[in-house]
Amino acid sequence: RAVYLSEDVVLFAATNRFLGKLWEISLRGAVNQSVVDVTFGQHTPTNAMAYARARIPDVPVTHLSVSQSETFLLVGFVDGKTWALPLANMNFYVEMCCADCNAGVRSLAMTRDDNHVLVGGQDGGLYTVGFQGRALRACVEAIENNTSEELPDFTEIVATNSDDFRVVKKDEWDLPALEKSSNDGAVQESVDIVDPDSYSIQDAKLKIEEENAQAAAERQKRRVRERVRELRKELEEYQKQNEELPSLHRLSAEEMTVDPEYVRFLNKEMEARVQEVKQELAWSVEHAELGVSKLKDRFLNALDFERLEVRAFNIPSRVATFRCQAMSEELQENLAKLHDLICSVEDVSESDSDSEDDMSASGPRQGRTAGSPMNRTSVGIKEQTGAVAHTIQGAGEGGQLTSAQQ
Repeated sequence: RAVYLSEDVVLFAATNRFLGKLWEISLRGAVNQSVVDVTFGQHTPTNAMAYARARIPDVPVTHLSVSQSETFLLVGFVDGKTWALPLANMNFYVEMCCADCNAGVRSLAMTRDDNHVLVGGQDGGLYTVGFQGRALRACVEAIENNTSEELPDFTEIVATNSDDFRVVKKDEWDLPALEKSSNDGAVQESVDIVDPDSYSIQDAKLKIEEENAQAAAERQKRRVRERVRELRKELEEYQKQNEELPSLHRLSAEEMTVDPEYVRFLNKEMEARVQEVKQELAWSVEHAELGVSKLKDRFLNALDFERLEVRAFNIPSRVATFRCQAMSEELQENLAKLHDLICSVEDVSESDSDSEDDMSASGPRQGRTAGSPMNRTSVGIKEQTGAVAHTIQGAGEGGQLTSAQQ
């Protein structure tokens, strides 16, 4: 018995020495060969690796299928037992004994809400079993997340996550209406479908195929995630065993890498994909950065200070700064010249005071003439200071210089 988990992954139950396990095999590397080109049975087989996914009783399997919700795997045995295994973790199962032990299980089906299982036995019996799939998934999660040695209380978990079984009267059943015949025995014509929103036969078929493809893709994703989880757990166990070994026999991280070349290939491929994504998003990034820079130039770069406001918690008080416009470059250059001239005047005045002190100490004070070098220097500095001040005043009038900046 076998069932497809995806387009190229098959889960099957073998016989003989492979009895007692469910095996998974990938057909991704197999070559497609048509019966028209190659006679059936004469084709060249392709070698593929199969690995065990779950352990089952050592009895032949008579039925193998996936539930409608694609959450559980249904397995029927020749001894009448039925197993339901969560596809997310096939280490757990629920066993149901319904059919005759001598005939076995013929067919199995589960409702869409995973609450009931229909079992068809080889002896002709049809059985309905309350399954409660949501409660089973909750129990599995509780076991996986349990860190203590004691098992969780499954009775409470099942009672919390179970759905009540509601008995529906026969007249409340939602069944399609039967075609009624007239008195003369002629069958009445069927009612036409006039609703424009209803699916046609072709649309319904396409819709079903699309849903099946999406379900197969989701199922494949779950299989891959589960396989990766198993491999990660196995690697962690090996690493733990390696750490417990003596330092002389312990392997390094490089030595535990089975295929370094494959790891380098994966890293190179990942970097190539990252560069490809960066190239695809380069225009968008440049466009966004250019827009932000234009906004900054328009609203923020022309300011010296933005308006900031600080509020108190306990009292209705607040303090705010002024939104101050920045000075032009020409005005800043003139202010710098003015500051230099003021500093030079202060230096000259200090030197004059020092020389006067020296002269008073050495002899009687003599007056300076207007043409002396000291007076000429002072007059030149005052004239330059006046010119710079006049320039700054004109720039202030043209640029609307505030009192704080002056």
